[in-house]
Amino acid sequence: ADSSIPVYSSDHLEACIFNTKPDVVIDFSKPFAALQNAELFCKMNIKIVMGTTGFTQSEEKVLFSIVSKNGGGMIYAPNITRGVNAIIFLAELASRIMGNYDIEIVEMHHKSKRDSPSGTALKIADKLQGGRNVFLKSSTTDIPISSIRAGGMISSHKIMLVGENDMIEVSHQSFSRDAFAEGAVYAAQFIHDKTGVYEMNDAQNFENIIADYLNCHSANSSNEEVLAN
Repeated sequence: ADSSIPVYSSDHLEACIFNTKPDVVIDFSKPFAALQNAELFCKMNIKIVMGTTGFTQSEEKVLFSIVSKNGGGMIYAPNITRGVNAIIFLAELASRIMGNYDIEIVEMHHKSKRDSPSGTALKIADKLQGGRNVFLKSSTTDIPISSIRAGGMISSHKIMLVGENDMIEVSHQSFSRDAFAEGAVYAAQFIHDKTGVYEMNDAQNFENIIADYLNCHSANSSNEEVLAN
């Protein structure tokens, strides 16, 4: 169908940028292409929402170096939906509180998704492993990830923290691809005037939310002590 939206090939990317003069670009490509794109975007002073998945650790380092050496601005979001980033945050808190619980991750996507486990599942595992190591004061075995590729399933991630007598479960499921578009626009609004590398937890202001919660809790506790006296 004719959407009236011009489509440019990668060979004409630089010309497209000159013609449209964007403030922010949203990249959902492949790691190899995304690294080349990032070099161009940073040199042309365009902020980046990097939603591309499948980077190796060495490719991530190259990507961050490109942004840093060129004084660019990027929000790096292997999963760009706000809901997924919320469960990562909540599960990381839970893993620090219940540090001796076993952790399992189950992720489900459509049968055409190539990377397995998903970039989101790997990020969740990395965050939770860090929290568990802090609690146990040592490095433990890797967190198991189970991957399912079936049908037209969009995206589902489940984190289970399992103890001897109970279990905590945090999960997220995307009903529509609109969740990715919504997250991308949210990320673009955040990064458009910034320099450096950020993640979605920066855009969603998790650090200040926790600080506000702790300050409120501390104030309530102080008031209770005054009333008790």
